[in-house]
Amino acid sequence: MAGGTPVYASPMVAVRSYDEVAASDSHGAYHQIVLGIDGAMELAVDGLAAVVDTTLGMVIPAGERHDYLGVGPNRQLVIDVPVDALTLPRQLFEEASLIRIDPRFQQWVMSIAQLPERADRFAHWQAAAQLCDALLVRSAQQTGLHGVRFTLPRIDAFLRAHLAEPLSIPDLAAHCGCGVRTFHDRFVGEFGITPHRYLLRLRTEQAARLMNDARRSLADIAATTGFTDQSALTHAFVARFGITPGRWRGGVRMSEAAP
Repeated sequence: MAGGTPVYASPMVAVRSYDEVAASDSHGAYHQIVLGIDGAMELAVDGLAAVVDTTLGMVIPAGERHDYLGVGPNRQLVIDVPVDALTLPRQLFEEASLIRIDPRFQQWVMSIAQLPERADRFAHWQAAAQLCDALLVRSAQQTGLHGVRFTLPRIDAFLRAHLAEPLSIPDLAAHCGCGVRTFHDRFVGEFGITPHRYLLRLRTEQAARLMNDARRSLADIAATTGFTDQSALTHAFVARFGITPGRWRGGVRMSEAAP
């Protein structure tokens, strides 16, 4: 806390090299995403072992011990994502998983790796948010949803696609094919927070993404993300990030190139 204002935990993006010496680590406060830039490293998490290079990355859930070893000269793009830094389905970081990196994704990884050393936390947040968005899209595409209406990827994707609309709990319950009480209880059980809270966080974080575009006014961003007006957006933004939208926009901006 700083002066009574909450300070959010920001993701951090870094380019790191690993020695040819076997080592282990574990970090309970944040998840980690490792993507190869040059060379390779051996990485093992909870029985899942792989060689991380320019074609393969890995998601390491918070609290999971991971063993690693550099393979010759190497550089890795490492994104530390505090557990509560981004509003995401639990499934994304539920267990260690591999990330297949195609040439287009690799170009985007390289652009993220160019983040200036002195970039502020807002730029780091933008970079991590863009990466997690890409992973969410992949998760939704790869998850079997045939005949199953209540799944984390499906609900999350529906909410993100309808942020500008005045969604209600009955609307969401109907979309998932269940009653209001059942929907609410299952949602809290799966996501850990209420539907209203989750939707508000999604709207605020999407507003933060859109603020990367200096051409868009705050009033336009508020309307696009489902807030009644700019004042409502500002109130929610300060509650979520501890700073005003104006201060956020003063940070280093990331490019809009997405995989």
